[in-house]
Amino acid sequence: MILYLAPIFIMMIKSSVSFVSPEHDNNIITVDNYTPHLISLYTPDGRTQLCGISSSGVARAKEIHETIDRLTTDNFNVPVDKVSYGEVDGLPPEKEGVYHVVSMITALQCAGKRNDLLIVSGTVRDDQGRIIGCTGFARV
Repeated sequence: MILYLAPIFIMMIKSSVSFVSPEHDNNIITVDNYTPHLISLYTPDGRTQLCGISSSGVARAKEIHETIDRLTTDNFNVPVDKVSYGEVDGLPPEKEGVYHVVSMITALQCAGKRNDLLIVSGTVRDDQGRIIGCTGFARV
């Protein structure tokens, strides 16, 4: 009997990843994840998974809901809310050489107040269109 084994790629999952940054005089920059999801980082072509960054905590902007309408049927009614966002909870203090990946809403709420927040960029999708990772990061 001949047994063929396909190569298996095991993704390295870390709580943070360190990079060298030309924008910071080639110093080491650490990136950690303040979303509730594992961030899978891929090569720029989206074909090869490089690493995963596990959640270090969750930063969230407080949601404020104001009901502005109600949609009613015979069996139930559904509110239509106006949503706005307030204070952000769950972020550590800024620290030189550390970036935190957060949600778009959290980054927008902190825009102009902090310089250490990133969002995922270059989303990678599976064959059914579900987001499975990203190819990089962005600032807002």
